[in-house]
Amino acid sequence: MEGKTEVSATCKECRGVETVHVDEVAWQRYLLREGLIQTMFPDLDDADRELVMVAARGGWFICRVCWPIVFAETDEQESE
Repeated sequence: MEGKTEVSATCKECRGVETVHVDEVAWQRYLLREGLIQTMFPDLDDADRELVMVAARGGWFICRVCWPIVFAETDEQESE
């Protein structure tokens, strides 16, 4: 894909890899902290923006499949 770059993150639960293709210039600008993620990647949904943030800054990534499972367990533990 011309003008696009592939950004990936590995889920800490299932070890699956999720990938999103983003505008290369916006990615480079985001790495330099030149703007807000929602401004620089307006076409991405919240989950894809989270993937971009994790890929840029490091940290824990939970994929779309594992997210409801992981946080359902957290919610249950908090209510006990």
